[in-house]
Amino acid sequence: MRVRFTVPAQADLENIYTYITQQNPFAAERVKAQIKADAEGLSEFPFAARATTMPEMRAKKVKRYPYLIFYTIRDEEVLILHVRHGARRWPWEEDQ
Repeated sequence: MRVRFTVPAQADLENIYTYITQQNPFAAERVKAQIKADAEGLSEFPFAARATTMPEMRAKKVKRYPYLIFYTIRDEEVLILHVRHGARRWPWEEDQ
């Protein structure tokens, strides 16, 4: 199954990278690489992550780091919707 990051997810990933780079550029590279690796791993096991309260949306915890990958599965594709720090509000809660 193909994995694709949406534009908002790409922006989330870039914001995470930029934020961490300010303190530790080497750590930023490691975090970004792990997020991408975990996202790519969804191609083999797309239903391994937990379901959320939003229909058809799942959330995968990133290994070793406090980030969540929010995604859906459509037409034989894993579509990454957002990448967020676990302490932040979930994407659909931000409008409230």
